[in-house]
Amino acid sequence: FRSTEALLPALQALVARPDATPALGIATVAIDDFRQARIEGRLKPDTRFVIALPTPYSLVAGADGALHSPALLAGLERCVAAELTMLLEAVPAGDLSIQFDVCAETRIWESRGRDLGAPRDLPERLLQSFVIIADAVPRDAEVGWHFCHRGHDGVVSGTPHDAEIGRAHV
Repeated sequence: FRSTEALLPALQALVARPDATPALGIATVAIDDFRQARIEGRLKPDTRFVIALPTPYSLVAGADGALHSPALLAGLERCVAAELTMLLEAVPAGDLSIQFDVCAETRIWESRGRDLGAPRDLPERLLQSFVIIADAVPRDAEVGWHFCHRGHDGVVSGTPHDAEIGRAHV
């Protein structure tokens, strides 16, 4: 997963057919990165491979309200789960640490409902989405959530001191 542009065909396919499950391409890149890191010795056998995955909502958060439909969110949940399944077919669960990036959702919660364009039930629906995608991660894999904090002016409010610790282990 290198850019949001790479996701555009999958999003277009879901808009056209909300019941589809198009590949996002994230697992393919992650599998290649995992194998290359192991071959080159950059990822030791006792070190987990960390992959940051977007949450389903974050894939459409910057789009207009038409892309915030419940059917599309459900489709994106299936897509993220399918990417996890593909990843786990190639990388043992015990070698993985999955990090879900929760930046778009954090902005929703921090706005305290001031985003009048968002559906009223969106915060609760996003929590349901977290449960769905977390359930797709097997127990042998680690799962974590990256909550990006920004002020109401959009400026990052700082990096937690433990972020450096996490980077040291990768």
